[in-house]
Amino acid sequence: MSPLGNLSAQTIELRQRAEAAFREAAAQSPGNLADLSPEVIGLLLHELRVHQIELEMQNEELRCAQLELDASRARYFELYDLAPVGYCSISESGLILHANLAAATLLGVTRGALVRRRFSRFILRDDQDSYYLRRKQLIGGGEPQSFELRMVTSDGTPFWSSVACSVAQNEGAPEIRIVLTDISARKSVEAKLEQTQSQLLQSEKMAAIGQLAAGVAHEINNPVGFVNSNVGTLGEYLTGLLQLVDAYRFAVKSSPPDDFALGKANRLADEFELDYVRGDAVALLAESKDGLERIKRIVNDLKDFAHIDAVVWESFDLHACLDRTLNVVWNELKYKVTLAKEYGELPAITGLPHQLSQVFMNLLINAAQAIPERGTITLRTGREADSVWVEVEDTGVGIAPENLSHIFEPFFTTKPVGLGTGLGMAVAYGIVKKHEGRIEVRSIVGQGSTFRVSLPICAAETAGQRGPLEDTDRVREAL
Repeated sequence: MSPLGNLSAQTIELRQRAEAAFREAAAQSPGNLADLSPEVIGLLLHELRVHQIELEMQNEELRCAQLELDASRARYFELYDLAPVGYCSISESGLILHANLAAATLLGVTRGALVRRRFSRFILRDDQDSYYLRRKQLIGGGEPQSFELRMVTSDGTPFWSSVACSVAQNEGAPEIRIVLTDISARKSVEAKLEQTQSQLLQSEKMAAIGQLAAGVAHEINNPVGFVNSNVGTLGEYLTGLLQLVDAYRFAVKSSPPDDFALGKANRLADEFELDYVRGDAVALLAESKDGLERIKRIVNDLKDFAHIDAVVWESFDLHACLDRTLNVVWNELKYKVTLAKEYGELPAITGLPHQLSQVFMNLLINAAQAIPERGTITLRTGREADSVWVEVEDTGVGIAPENLSHIFEPFFTTKPVGLGTGLGMAVAYGIVKKHEGRIEVRSIVGQGSTFRVSLPICAAETAGQRGPLEDTDRVREAL
């Protein structure tokens, strides 16, 4: 059996190459092994054996080094390619030089397709200026940078990313090392928490306003009560006095024409304009009664508004709810708005009328504020199958198309600083959703906007039992 029988093909090839090299060296070397003495041959054999052992030891060291290298490569693959975050290196000009599998997966392309592509290609356009500024600061100052960017995958899907980067020198040129972490889930939770917090703040603010309204209504109601009673009594007195005046005038007509008292009475009647005053006094009293009735209605609406935090679901008249809301906000509308009502036939619906009043109040005030000088607000209602709808249409400035998708976001507002918190529409959206309804908007810049609130006739009461506006203990715990 050949001594090479148990060796691998690669080892056999290496042995054959070594023997060929030996024969070539022996042919070129002077002398013949036969001419060597036994002592010299023995020394040569000893040296060859020692060299063989050295080679075997070196081969073992190389084998161990190869094993360590393989283990290191496996660790590198696990730590770099299979890391839960994306790693990539970027040139000074912004080209991707290297990237791990996590970065490629995060950006939605293969790792090979990432190389030599611009990193800015995967950054949302609105955030690219921030990225360029950070990159300039990093290359110029060398201090590591950490920031958040809105990025996009290869198919255009946006996501939030935390970016940590540092700069290193590679063959004399700066190279940016970037760590990418997808924080979309965290941002989503933060947005929900912020919305819940804003709803809680708005709810507490409305509760405070409700308490204030209840106090004001109570304070107004007391004097209005006795003023109304006094005006009623005054009306009775005035009626009696006018009847008495008529009786006196009839009596004095029987007096002689030259009677001094009659002449004086006629002069006083002319100076006092008795005929005008008796008609005007009745009219003034009627207007006073009408004004007191309006004050009573406003006070009742304020008292009703004071129960905005009530959570008892009930059947109610939507038109009455709208009219009460109009009474509360009319002072905001009357100087610049012509109000048109186009009410349809509606059945009673189930819900939280006090919270829906807040929705309609926000829509009406926003509509009035959208009208620069003078305009019209049209309030429409109607029914579609098992739902009813309310439209608030204005002839104001309209909403820009790029803002339409943001108007229900917390703290988003197009009003000047100090004139809006950006919470009203977010809270309105939450209340409508709690009623299993929907709120939609259509708008044309320069012509106006129309908001439509659609509500089911019989909303499930369970939909609102733990809504964001009521479950304040749970929200406070989350915050």
